[in-house]
Amino acid sequence: MAPGPYPKPRALRLAGSTRGKPAPKTTGLTPGSAEPPEHLTDCAKEFWRRVAPALVQSGVFMAIDEPALEATAETYSVMRAAADALRENGITYATAELRKSNPANAIFSQAASLYLQLAGHFGLTSLSRQRLDLPVTPARDMLAEFLNRNTINNYLTETASKNPTPKGS
Repeated sequence: MAPGPYPKPRALRLAGSTRGKPAPKTTGLTPGSAEPPEHLTDCAKEFWRRVAPALVQSGVFMAIDEPALEATAETYSVMRAAADALRENGITYATAELRKSNPANAIFSQAASLYLQLAGHFGLTSLSRQRLDLPVTPARDMLAEFLNRNTINNYLTETASKNPTPKGS
């Protein structure tokens, strides 16, 4: 593969051209499933349920990409299992003569490296989202929503208590 950033996914290139080349024609690919395959581990299924709906919505994840997302989910699962083993058993262990590195260190390091590579293909890291030029949705201001809702509710409650409706209407 030539060096440089990964190409944009087909769905994102359809809107315009790339480097003077015409945009590719649509091929009728079906979107991927937000439901995880049954054969995944529990942790991989949890990852899939958290990530796949957003990927489908953004148009990045197609049914043909499911094996790649399965590999990403299982790699994430291995990384989490290694992290749990490190947390439980420590980074090193003692033998009769010296302290040795826990083998989970190497497993975690390899899984994390592979995960970051795979995650980049789906725009799951901040740098890969910039390269893929995914549309950015503004963050919800939950405090403002809460204050607006409570302010309106308080106003309506106060207004209703000050101006009771007549019984005849």
